[in-house]
Amino acid sequence: MYGIICEMVFVRALEKALDEVPPDKITGDVIYKYLYTLKDADMMGMTHNVTYKAGTVNRGPNSIRVWLVDNSLKQGKVRPATDWFPYPPIQPGVTKPQP
Repeated sequence: MYGIICEMVFVRALEKALDEVPPDKITGDVIYKYLYTLKDADMMGMTHNVTYKAGTVNRGPNSIRVWLVDNSLKQGKVRPATDWFPYPPIQPGVTKPQP
């Protein structure tokens, strides 16, 4: 799920960039600039909406919920199985697996 959310954040920044910058001028630096224009970006309920602020540490969501796919319906439906609960930010080389 975390990977999907990361990609959704990237797509939101790219969409904002493409509103103002021609596709052939899009670079990583341009996307990075527009990342910091995201305010309350819709994450489709998979996590709280996302806002990035310059000068702050933006590690992504700090709360999650467990989702359930209900296939009893003809087209299936994804629904929350838990309420939101906090989790520590993932920090490579620092965060250790919990037993």
